[in-house]
Amino acid sequence: DLFDVTNDGIHREQDRKLIHDLIDVTYETEVAGCNYIFSKTFLCNPHIGMEGIVCIMTDVSELKQAHEEVLESKKRELTTGALRLIQLSELNNGLLSDLEKVIFHTDDEGSELIRQTITKFRLRSDEKFWLEFESRFDDVYESFYSKLSEMFPCLTTGDKKLSALLRLNLSSKDIATITFKDPQSVDMARYRLRKKLNLKQDENLIEFL
Repeated sequence: DLFDVTNDGIHREQDRKLIHDLIDVTYETEVAGCNYIFSKTFLCNPHIGMEGIVCIMTDVSELKQAHEEVLESKKRELTTGALRLIQLSELNNGLLSDLEKVIFHTDDEGSELIRQTITKFRLRSDEKFWLEFESRFDDVYESFYSKLSEMFPCLTTGDKKLSALLRLNLSSKDIATITFKDPQSVDMARYRLRKKLNLKQDENLIEFL
């Protein structure tokens, strides 16, 4: 009486798997509006063999809801952190731009020193950002990178980083600010990513990710 007739296919499928593979099965599905984990094993009779199936139903509705609330909180933290980083990057870009102007008012040795300083700063900022970002991103979207690599093994590290930033629905301008690139370069990288993902012209890249 508990089971929705339209959803009984999953139970039949798992029962067949249990009987065929002779291995216990565990799966999750909805029953009467609640989320349950089903754990199934054999009921054996030493004389006639398998006599039936024993099933334990565990209601995980509250646990799942709590998990969703924690996940939503982490998503907000991730987005807030990205926006805060954009603001900081805009400030840093302004300072670097001022430094580049100083190059024209110093000698060759001073100009080279300024260029090296700018390059080092960008490299260190980029490395620090990705360590923090990917740690938080993995907490929220656990299987994103693994699924992406599995489906599209040809993607470079840069492609995966861009995909993660697009997954947060960041604009090309925001991505350019964070990565110290110009928006046109980001747009070109998005175009190349679409090609590698084999997207049709009418398919939205961010929705796909």
